[in-house]
Amino acid sequence: LLNKSWKTLEKIAKFAKKICVSFADSLAFFPASKTILTGNPVREELFRQARTPPFSLPSAPLIYITGGSGGSHTINMIIESILPKLLTKYAVIHQTGNVREYNDFDRLQKIRATLPKEQQVGYIVRKFLTVNELAWVYAHVSLLVGRCGANTVYEILTFGIPSLLVPLPWAAGGEQEENGNLVEKVGLGVVLVQETLTPATLLSTITRMTGEHEKYLKAKDKGQGIVTRDAGKRVMSVLEGIKTHEG
Repeated sequence: LLNKSWKTLEKIAKFAKKICVSFADSLAFFPASKTILTGNPVREELFRQARTPPFSLPSAPLIYITGGSGGSHTINMIIESILPKLLTKYAVIHQTGNVREYNDFDRLQKIRATLPKEQQVGYIVRKFLTVNELAWVYAHVSLLVGRCGANTVYEILTFGIPSLLVPLPWAAGGEQEENGNLVEKVGLGVVLVQETLTPATLLSTITRMTGEHEKYLKAKDKGQGIVTRDAGKRVMSVLEGIKTHEG
């Protein structure tokens, strides 16, 4: 994704035979002669829904909490503080990551065991989701709450997922902030700043966004209009072209 460190990327680009970019806006930053708009590859399995639901959840709007592959301790802690209130209105699937320093998964599993039975069934805690589980979540989720990594943001746009995003403050060159702003710009989400984020703010924003669910769904086509469905094939075609030329 395009970010504020493009000058560094421009220097690296001098040594590249071909440059694949995710969005049309990025084309202007690199030599036209070797830059190709391919999009960002999305796992094919995410487009295939499991016949049998992988989770047994109550009939309620579904919130998916994710911090990316490593999880987000900050988001996990804030969700922990509002969890009982969330579970009065929503089903929650919470991907915590597995950072031993924080031990979020084990702690949240123990907290789940203390909840009333009717809330326990509505709260799924996982270190990670399988790709098949994630495909089901993307097809049924009402709101995603998470970080703004490149892969997460491209999947949000590809599947048209309403999202509440909290950029990682120290991401290189403000990359995550830029990614989140893109989601907000097309109308699919809201970006909150971690430095001023409070449990009350997060809860009120979740409540407001789920209450305006249809508004965000209307932006689905606009988000999908700036991504490429066959990005993986396009990247492979570029690589094969380089191999053939050098062979």
